[in-house]
Amino acid sequence: MQMPDKLGIGIDGGGTKTKVLVKKSLTGDVLFEKKYPSTNYNNIGVDGLEQVLKTIYTELTEKFGKEQLANASLAMGAAGIDRPQDEVIYREALKNSGFDCNFEVFNDAYIALMGGNGGRKGALLITGTGSIAIGISTEGKEVRTGGWGYMTSDDGSGYKLGIKAVSAIMDSYDEIIENTSLTERVLNYYGIKSPEDFMDLIYIDKDFSIDKIAAIAPIVQEEAEKGDAAALDILYREIERLVAMIKALAKKMKTNEFRLCLAGSLMLKSDIYLRLFKAGMNKSLPGIQICEPLNEPAYGALIIALGEGTVNE
Repeated sequence: MQMPDKLGIGIDGGGTKTKVLVKKSLTGDVLFEKKYPSTNYNNIGVDGLEQVLKTIYTELTEKFGKEQLANASLAMGAAGIDRPQDEVIYREALKNSGFDCNFEVFNDAYIALMGGNGGRKGALLITGTGSIAIGISTEGKEVRTGGWGYMTSDDGSGYKLGIKAVSAIMDSYDEIIENTSLTERVLNYYGIKSPEDFMDLIYIDKDFSIDKIAAIAPIVQEEAEKGDAAALDILYREIERLVAMIKALAKKMKTNEFRLCLAGSLMLKSDIYLRLFKAGMNKSLPGIQICEPLNEPAYGALIIALGEGTVNE
C-alpha cells in the first residue's frame, strides 16, 4: 500500500493525447490533472516521446518539487507498449526525461481495464481508431486478442469501418453493389467530387492518415441506422469479428462469466453498434456482463501507482 505522504502519478498515454493524474490516495483530492500531446512513440518517435515526458516532468517538478517527485510512485500506460522491447523504450524515455522515482509501464489497454473494472479483474474491449480486447484469466494472467495494428488486426475498429466504407463506395461506383448513401456523405466529408478522387487521397496524399479514415466511422453507423444496405453489411460483419474476439478471449480467460467493460466512442456513442454487439454477445456468450467503465484509464494507472489493486467492489 502506498504511504499516505507519497504521491501517486497515473499517466494515460493514448494515441492522440496523454493525461496525467496525481493523488496521494484514491479517495483523496486531485493534486494535479492535465492533458498533453500523444506519447505513442510509434507515431512521434522516441525523441518526440521524450520531449512530451520532459514537459510533464518539468511541470510536476514545479508543482511538487524534485524531492517529493523522487519519492513518488508512477504508473504509465501507453498505446505504443505492446512488446517487451517497447517497455524498455518507455522505461529509458522516463529516465532520460528526469523521472527517478519508482515507475512501471504497461499497454494502455491494461490501465483502461484497471480503471474500467475498478481493479485487476474482468475484461475490456476497446473500439476506437483500432481495437483490442484484454482480460484477467481465472489463473490471474493477463490475456489478449487483437490490437496488432490496422494492417493485420483491429477488427470492428474505426479504421475498419472507414476503409470498408471506402471499398463499398468504390463497389457502388463500379456497379458491383447497389447505390449507397455512404457515397454522398463521405465525399462531402472529404471535400472530393468523385469516388475516383480516393486514389489521390489514399495513395498519394502523405497527410491522409489512419485517423482520417477512422474519422468517417460515425457516418457508417449513422447511415446504417437509416437502413443503408452497404453500411449495415459493414456493421454486421465487424460485429461478428468483435464477438469472435471476445469468444477467443473467454477461452484464454478460461471462463464464460465475467464483467466486460466497453471503452471507446465507437461503441459507447453509437446506439446501433452497441445494440448489435449486445445482441451478438447475448447469443454467443450470455454469461458475460457488458458494462460501461467505472473510471477513466488515468485512474486505472493511479490504482497501480498507489498499490491499491482493487476498488469499487
